[in-house]
Amino acid sequence: MKRWMLLAATVALLMGAQSAMADGWGLGGFGGVTIPIAQDDAAKGTVYGLKGRWSPFWSLTIEPQVFLLKNGDYEVTFGDNDDLSETLTGWKVTSFGANLVLGAPSGKFKGARPFVFGGVRMNSMDFADRDKETKLGFGAGLGLEIGFGPVGVEVRGAGEVFPDGDSSRKNATITGGLNLYLGI
Repeated sequence: MKRWMLLAATVALLMGAQSAMADGWGLGGFGGVTIPIAQDDAAKGTVYGLKGRWSPFWSLTIEPQVFLLKNGDYEVTFGDNDDLSETLTGWKVTSFGANLVLGAPSGKFKGARPFVFGGVRMNSMDFADRDKETKLGFGAGLGLEIGFGPVGVEVRGAGEVFPDGDSSRKNATITGGLNLYLGI
């Protein structure tokens, strides 16, 4: 009986400590560059978006987000003659999804904190040469946030995978962002 009471008291204490450390919620925005990986039909482009942040526990954050990614236009050369080339429009992605962030500074703090993240998202891909496609994709990466109380400045590096037919398109993204923390 004493063991069960000790176990129950330990669990209650840990839950109370976990609740006391929960950091709350916030909003953020980000922007940066996207770099196609192993693709000849896209050039470096831009990415920007908005996100929410909710932390049920001190080291875990759920991050719903929406972002827009636009790869740059690319040039296709026909044969060995540079005069026979054509510039084609890069493809665009509108993405809705959520990341699970571990080690995230999801509340009012001062200093630097690294974190890892990964998530799934529904991607609506718009190609210049064919119809739109909507498919489930995923992304993962590393980040660092520097907190100044209720405001955090972050930098992230991520890999994004967008399924496309029988294969997939892959992009590396490097973004900077600003987060505002609103609640406990």
